[in-house]
Amino acid sequence: MSVLPHELRELTRFSVEVFNGHFGDHITVLRAEHKKKAAGILRYVLMSMEPASRKEFLNNIEDRIDKSGNLYIRLDKQQAFLGIIEPGDSDSVRLKLHLQGSGHDLSPQDTRRYLMDMVEKPDLQASDSGGDLLGQKVR
Repeated sequence: MSVLPHELRELTRFSVEVFNGHFGDHITVLRAEHKKKAAGILRYVLMSMEPASRKEFLNNIEDRIDKSGNLYIRLDKQQAFLGIIEPGDSDSVRLKLHLQGSGHDLSPQDTRRYLMDMVEKPDLQASDSGGDLLGQKVR
């Protein structure tokens, strides 16, 4: 829950799925979806990262966007449990965000520009930075 802004925590409902892992271990997957809230969640996650981690994340943003325009963020699950938002590759919390601007998917370059504006101009509302964001979605 610490990866969500405070104002969304009580509004979030999770679905739970249990799977069996390769070695028979149980894997519990919690899913939540927020439509029209992706930019706010993204701003919260980015601004909660240490500056060096945020810079590295932004420098490698193209590697985190698929051809459908989905942005993938992996956060360290143990650190998130402690309330610390840091990127992580193993045993991670995965965020999948889909950002659109004016009815079309954002290119990786537009996404980078949007995120840089979000970080450099934190006083702007999420929808004020990088154009009109419609169809924002986070899973």
